[in-house]
Amino acid sequence: MAIKKSSKKKLFPLLGAAGLLAAILLFGFFLRFYGVDHGLPFKYHCDEQGMIARAMQMHRTGNLELDFFPQPAFNTYLLFAVLSVIGLAVGEIPQFWVYIIARTITALIGTATIYLAYLIGKKAYNEKTGLLAAAFLAFTVLHLRNSHFYWTDVTMTFWVTACVYFSLKILEDGRARDYLLAGLCAGLAAASKYGGALVLLVVGVAHFLRPFYTVKYKKKKKLAYAKAVLSKVFLNPFAYAAVLLAAVAFVAINPYIFINFDKFQGSFDYEYKHVTGVIKPEWTIYFLGTEPFFYHLESVLFWAMGPLLEAVCVLGVFYALWRHRKQDLLLLSWVIPYFLNVGGWYVKFSRYMIPLLPLLCVFGAMALVSLLENAKRHRDKYLVLASKAIIAVVLLSSVFYSFAYAGIYSQPDSRTQATMWIVENAESGATVMLEPSPWERPQINYFQAVEPVKDLYRRDLKVFELDLYKLRNPHVSEESRKRMLEEAVESADYIVISERYYTTTMADPGASDTSKYYYTALFSGDLGFEMAQDIKVNPSLFGIEINDDDAELNFRIFDHPHVWVFKKRE
Repeated sequence: MAIKKSSKKKLFPLLGAAGLLAAILLFGFFLRFYGVDHGLPFKYHCDEQGMIARAMQMHRTGNLELDFFPQPAFNTYLLFAVLSVIGLAVGEIPQFWVYIIARTITALIGTATIYLAYLIGKKAYNEKTGLLAAAFLAFTVLHLRNSHFYWTDVTMTFWVTACVYFSLKILEDGRARDYLLAGLCAGLAAASKYGGALVLLVVGVAHFLRPFYTVKYKKKKKLAYAKAVLSKVFLNPFAYAAVLLAAVAFVAINPYIFINFDKFQGSFDYEYKHVTGVIKPEWTIYFLGTEPFFYHLESVLFWAMGPLLEAVCVLGVFYALWRHRKQDLLLLSWVIPYFLNVGGWYVKFSRYMIPLLPLLCVFGAMALVSLLENAKRHRDKYLVLASKAIIAVVLLSSVFYSFAYAGIYSQPDSRTQATMWIVENAESGATVMLEPSPWERPQINYFQAVEPVKDLYRRDLKVFELDLYKLRNPHVSEESRKRMLEEAVESADYIVISERYYTTTMADPGASDTSKYYYTALFSGDLGFEMAQDIKVNPSLFGIEINDDDAELNFRIFDHPHVWVFKKRE
């Protein structure tokens, strides 16, 4: 039998697209896995440290009870399950390798999300859009950065994006399997982070939109049309099954929420009051005066994606609104409600924008591909060339930014560098004053407590922490604060600080005069100390450094905070 020529023509583009997608996924995984051991064995990410500790305790004791409710249980149980399987083969797993395993899971989940962005772009628009959306997400800095830590945001984003994909299939085919998979993904999104439950809205939009595009409208039979549409909307059992499966998935993974409901309610209420600004913990105080919604657009997404990619993606959202085809409306049913909900919060951590990134990349890719296709239709070679140039510039700028950011992971954490300098330069018997830890007291002693790190171990150093909580406490008298600070400064030979407390203290109008004086006098030299080391690790590539001091504080403090070492003047 002769082979048709048309088959041959279709084969090469298909292989080309598959090869390009494979390359995108490979680069995406590399950027998310590179530096997976960054900072270890020290634990610089307070949220990651707590979650991994809970999973390790489960693995060690076999007790699956979980009474920590600020976040749902999916990630904790996932790590416990993986550790249990690996433990059967290798026995006891050292803590260092537990962190490597946990972070590898996140890197894989982040890479899988890139593939979902491709599937959504291809299904909603075309293959070019899917490939470009995948490339944009692969090189999006905020997504690759958070894929280096074991926490909830990347996992929730994966399940949200999967739910959107199956919702697209509901809109197109309306099969029972797609309803069930969409419902399952929605339940797992909520089981990863409570806000993921909002994605059920996308399933509902797909379900409600489908009849309007599948039932034929006839002017003379308006009543029959209305009945047919309402029948498909309200009498479709698959829609109810999707909601039920979402609920079952959430409850199955979080049974202790209902067993210990009072504690869950108290925890949930605190988190809600915290993010909405009803209460303002000191670690959020730097958000005072920031504008709802606009802060995310002008600061968070600027650093999360880079200015060019952000601009293209935001324009893509407006283009989708203007065009409002059914697939546009479906994707917008996640982006707009989520942004309206989260963007108005008092707390504006960068990671809150991660669930938007895959669809933003899809919208950006769709806008650019539409621009190119429109130029081709008009046979305007200059517009075609300009469109290709825009795509290339946006993509290359994202590639540059992502590899520059990955450069952070090629060198020790700035806090580890400060430790190394102290160990190498401090005199025998010297006293080092540190800041308190943001997640526990007393702080993990980076200079003495981790014996396996022989190069960073000095028994002859005396280390203590300044109680900044007491220094800032309004219920402590100013006289007591001053006396405590004077005694601490007098006994210290070296002081090590990071921008974590410095930034929040100086931004807090309610912080005590003594706490602000401490930092002002330390930098001015009035405390009798001089700066010995100014350690700042910026994203850089080919000698070009990107100073991200203006980025949201949490964008920096988990992997490259500004750290200073001060030495007492002789």
